[in-house]
Amino acid sequence: IYMPTPGSGHIRDPFIFRMNDGKFVLLATDFTEAGQLTDMGSHYKYNYWEHPSRYIYVAFSKDLINWYGEHLLKVTDGKGKNGGTRHAWSPRVVYNKMDRCYDIYWVGDDENGINRTYVTQTTDFMTVKSLKDRVIFSPGYSVADSFVIKAAEDKYYMMFIDDKNDLETGAGLDLQVAELNSRWGDAC
Repeated sequence: IYMPTPGSGHIRDPFIFRMNDGKFVLLATDFTEAGQLTDMGSHYKYNYWEHPSRYIYVAFSKDLINWYGEHLLKVTDGKGKNGGTRHAWSPRVVYNKMDRCYDIYWVGDDENGINRTYVTQTTDFMTVKSLKDRVIFSPGYSVADSFVIKAAEDKYYMMFIDDKNDLETGAGLDLQVAELNSRWGDAC
């Protein structure tokens, strides 16, 4: 059992990645205090949207048993739905050989409440190169849980969940794949 301590103490969407130095990094959504959907003791329902987080949770390990250096990493200063705080969900990472840094992909909302996929670059998971939001994928509807795979030197594919949920037809919430055709970002 892993119990995070910084932030709300609640995480979701964990992702473990082996860094170039052989250590592991754990990235996760900082599910803010208000993000605990139901308090099992009182059955009170919290609303994440009252306190969305622009941070992702980070911790390091050499053996996947003992974790250290846990902290919250701010990945955006952007505005979300109705001008509120933009949320940062489902962080994933790949090593960007060209820029010699790690590209952290995460899903966040825009001012219309549409979830897009953003990228933030880091060399150490302690700081980020820029808090300027860089959208790398926005098909015109909300997406969730984006994951980028490098298939060849200049060929990347993104798998994501189509987050449009039509309760009447059952449409949406299925796995989609997109090919990323262009480079993004500046060198770290």
